[in-house]
Amino acid sequence: MTKVLLTGADGFLGSKIFEDFSRDYDVYGTSRNTNTERIFSLDLRNPEEIKRLLEKLQPSILIHAAALVDVDKCEKDKDLAYQVNYKATEEIAKLCGEFGIKMIYLSTDYVFSGNEPSYSVNSKPNPINYYGETKLMGEEAVKKFVTNYAIIRPTILYGSIYTNKKNFVLDTISKIKSENEIILDNKRVKYPLLIDDVSKAVKKIIDSNFTGLAHLSGPSEVTKYDWGIKIAEVFSLSLEKIKGKNLNETNRPFKVKFEDNYIKALNLEEGLNLIKNKVKNENN
Repeated sequence: MTKVLLTGADGFLGSKIFEDFSRDYDVYGTSRNTNTERIFSLDLRNPEEIKRLLEKLQPSILIHAAALVDVDKCEKDKDLAYQVNYKATEEIAKLCGEFGIKMIYLSTDYVFSGNEPSYSVNSKPNPINYYGETKLMGEEAVKKFVTNYAIIRPTILYGSIYTNKKNFVLDTISKIKSENEIILDNKRVKYPLLIDDVSKAVKKIIDSNFTGLAHLSGPSEVTKYDWGIKIAEVFSLSLEKIKGKNLNETNRPFKVKFEDNYIKALNLEEGLNLIKNKVKNENN
């Protein structure tokens, strides 16, 4: 059975990948806070810790999902963003190259400005915030030090995984039930991507031995206001509480539309219904 090491195994995306991969791979993970038989507590900013773990486990594949993804926090604490999103990625890439480990790097659509009509894998990146800059620097490090690599650029993620991170779907459901009014941005355009589809794409990359750059996007084009309305419709909640407004969110791309998609992802309604059924089954 192929041995896989997953960084960020207790994060929003990492938790889903770890759950899915546990069925088909000999999977181990890293986390800042969790320490179990399969998930090791590890500070990715410490190269020696990373090296010792790789020497111990000797994985064939490393999936690097750990990152500082809070755009505002990256702007406020640029040193932390630099260390986590770039330097840790660079050190991991160097070690993967040295040990002959295939590296799969989870990047972001935020490497683009969002000012062009659409983007292909051949389009030139042009990030407009520090989060995007550090993730792009991570991409360059992977390409520089690893021969057998795959880089995935996903759009905005959603799912039913419960972590301490923000979850737009579950947070919106909670707010509709508990608050008088919720205001959501009706200006910027997004392409929501179910974390289940990211997990499937990573598995396809491994099974097909794909190398190179892959774009991954949901097919539904929505603002957060549209998204909130769709959540309310699928979960049979009040639409009246949801208000749309241009929130003038700075340092964020207006619209990143991909021309190419590595796999066919579920549309928003399909994904929300999948979450609805999962939540329903968990509560029964």
